[in-house]
Amino acid sequence: ATLTTTWQRFTYTGTVASNATQIGVTCYYTPTGTAGANDYFEVTGVQLELGSVATSFKRASGGTIQQELAACQRYYYRFGGLSAYQIFGNGIGASTSAAAVSVVNPVPMRTVASSVEYSTLCLGDGTNLSGTIGAGSLILNPNAYGNLVTDFAISGLSGLTQYRPYRLQVNNSFSGYLGVSAEL
Repeated sequence: ATLTTTWQRFTYTGTVASNATQIGVTCYYTPTGTAGANDYFEVTGVQLELGSVATSFKRASGGTIQQELAACQRYYYRFGGLSAYQIFGNGIGASTSAAAVSVVNPVPMRTVASSVEYSTLCLGDGTNLSGTIGAGSLILNPNAYGNLVTDFAISGLSGLTQYRPYRLQVNNSFSGYLGVSAEL
């Protein structure tokens, strides 16, 4: 392909072996001369399809980028990076060392959440922070809300007040996050 300064469409066809179990697409270039202000290229709308004729590009959801994101978030979403004290959900102290918290999913997930990952989280009551929630302390809790809300049981804490409202939030760090999966 010969690149220009305007958008172009390139189509390539090939034959895949009948015993192939994986396939990939690679884009690369060989730079020439010295780096300048326009020493780059942009790629969008890559589509790999079965057949001998290329069709027009379509998003998987058939619509906008927002619809594409919502379709992905049915399987996995991750909150974080917006503020050092970003709030994810609300709950209550179940005892002086445990809490229950609910987080509203950004879109209905394909099923009830099956796994969680997180970093640098704590409980806060609006005035005080409970300290970092340790590894393995944030557990998925089956709920009556199905795929609309993800409930968590949090253990291994200290100094909570039973029945006090708490919020699940980042503990003074822009790198704190909460990831929830309902992957296949």
